[in-house]
Amino acid sequence: MSLDAEDLKAIVTRALGPEAACSMELVATIGGAINDVFRIRIGSRDYALRVRLRENLFAYEHNLIKETLAANFLASEKKGGISTDNETVLDQCLGAIGQPVKNSRCRLLPQVFFQDGSRDLVPFPWLLQEWASGELVASTTRDHFESIGKALAGLHASGFPRFRISFNDPWREGGDWLDQMCTKCETIAARLGLTIPWQALREEALPQVIGFCLNHNDLQPFNIIASNGEIRFIDWDNLQIGPPEFDLVKLKYWTDCGEDGLFRSNPEKYRRFLAGYQQVAGKGIQDGVFRLCETVWLLRVMSFETARISEGHRPAAPFREPDHYRKCLKTLFEGRNT
Repeated sequence: MSLDAEDLKAIVTRALGPEAACSMELVATIGGAINDVFRIRIGSRDYALRVRLRENLFAYEHNLIKETLAANFLASEKKGGISTDNETVLDQCLGAIGQPVKNSRCRLLPQVFFQDGSRDLVPFPWLLQEWASGELVASTTRDHFESIGKALAGLHASGFPRFRISFNDPWREGGDWLDQMCTKCETIAARLGLTIPWQALREEALPQVIGFCLNHNDLQPFNIIASNGEIRFIDWDNLQIGPPEFDLVKLKYWTDCGEDGLFRSNPEKYRRFLAGYQQVAGKGIQDGVFRLCETVWLLRVMSFETARISEGHRPAAPFREPDHYRKCLKTLFEGRNT
């Protein structure tokens, strides 16, 4: 299911007014696994309308539009480092989610003009924001990876001593995060016929979990735009609270695309990404936490693609078949006690 011209006109009328709706032009429609993005032109300005059309595949909070939450939190007065004050700021941002949001802006994501999760105009949540112009990192030969690392460190700069399983859940103590991750992923691993050394992973990570932050949680080349020396992240649907290491995993495996159009690792680009991140973050990466996050992500993406195949949808470029991630997991644990 998609939206027709009348749906689009009704959305723009609500967000920007009837005059804007009368002069709008649909420039392009970009289909995704969960969202469709409509590029709309009004006068000399382009907008991105993101509509979550396939919520049956969406594993996160159906009642939240995460761009608004991220923009409001990043634009708020916060403390650097780990602080309970930052939890209070995030609580306030969550409390404002149901209110119409206009002109919410921060440097890390495109300007948000309006969000609507009411489902009264159309039966899907939607968000209208500026069209992010610039170079899509997936489509350029220029190397922006050090800058990407620095930008991500900025997202992680204000952290929390506790975490939430989802944004709809209460704050929980840090030690529970390991239990939650290991328990959920042990079930996924069993379903996929994999044996993972969860106890060893947990024991290694336990003393290293010292705080949490907002994770973009979908940081890959198609979700990063470079423009005029700035880096912007798009597609914040998977936003979560977790250790900073969680956001460092995906680019290790999805650094760029090969000649076949599929995601691949590029160790040199990834090294520059980590160098930029550590330069701004001013701290090292916790190896045990990273290894656990890496295992969790590989299991999740393997499970997602397996589920898609069971519904008759084989992975299309740039995404890989589930067996690729099975091999990655095998490589990850080779030489370790399993």
